[in-house]
Amino acid sequence: AWRPLRLVDPRQWGDPVKHYAAVAMEIRVGGQVIASSADDSMPRKVLAIFDTGTTGVSMTPNLYDNYWATAKRNLVQSTKGTRVSLSEARKMQVVFELESGEELVLGMHMGKHPTYGLGLDLVTPIDEMAWAGVGPAASIANYKVPGGVANGKRPFEDVMLLGLGFLVGHCLLIDTTT
Repeated sequence: AWRPLRLVDPRQWGDPVKHYAAVAMEIRVGGQVIASSADDSMPRKVLAIFDTGTTGVSMTPNLYDNYWATAKRNLVQSTKGTRVSLSEARKMQVVFELESGEELVLGMHMGKHPTYGLGLDLVTPIDEMAWAGVGPAASIANYKVPGGVANGKRPFEDVMLLGLGFLVGHCLLIDTTT
């Protein structure tokens, strides 16, 4: 059964490209939810751009730092109780809310894949994405939104490019007519 996920057009926030994207309701690392920087009792909202040209995941620096801090915390806590591997401690899940209210969870493939080999769990930072406010101050200041003014209110704190490591084994159908 198809479970539709509502996509958003990131051009409304200044992205120069109409990417296939959705706002994730939470990001989990080793089962732990990454908290919002504005309110640590709330999950961090992230714009996820589906990018089949990316192997694992690339993300803005604040999310990248929180990802590794959470993975390290998971490892430290595991020494005090049930031991977990580094792969388990850093396994990422991106959670979306479907129109039905159900969750769609895309998990990062860890370890060796029988077809693609190693590397689907590669996590890297994005050093510059001017439209999202990431990068050198001069780059951000000189960025011109294509076609005019972007909506200043973003419903997310960070941006990530979700690659093959999250999509392998799934069937992705993009409805371009509605």
